[in-house]
Amino acid sequence: MFHDSHAFSGFSANDIPRAREFYGQTLGLEVTEDNEMPRLHLAGGGTVLIYPKANHQPASFTALTFPLSAVDAAVDSLTKAGVQMERYERFNQDERGIVRDQGPPIAWFKGSGGERPGCAPGVERCDNRGPLSTSGSLLAGRTPLATGDPRHATNHDGNSQQDRLG
Repeated sequence: MFHDSHAFSGFSANDIPRAREFYGQTLGLEVTEDNEMPRLHLAGGGTVLIYPKANHQPASFTALTFPLSAVDAAVDSLTKAGVQMERYERFNQDERGIVRDQGPPIAWFKGSGGERPGCAPGVERCDNRGPLSTSGSLLAGRTPLATGDPRHATNHDGNSQQDRLG
């Protein structure tokens, strides 16, 4: 039944016009409307729906990962656009916020609603700590390439998904 379904992801925002502007203009993604909600169109055909939520709370994990061939250039572009890179004490990040000593380079930034997109070089799988490849249209999450089993994923706060999945 689900094999042929064209699944999509989504996350909430408390300011839809700001989210539309950030993802469309700052990150340069194609943004269309779906029942007055922005839908992000990602390379490869995937989509992400941004839905309004008055009591929105940003996720504590990487919400969107953008595999990129040039993380340094992406960080420079984001910084120039006024986007601040995220810093995490548990990672050895350089002066620009890029982690280089745990696999391919990766960086994180906060989206318009506090969600954490990330960017890393082209690995296609990552866990909730961020990308082993790059994530995000610029930066936002770090993920070591793992088994793909969500029970082995760890969030930015260090808590295992296993704790929640049982």
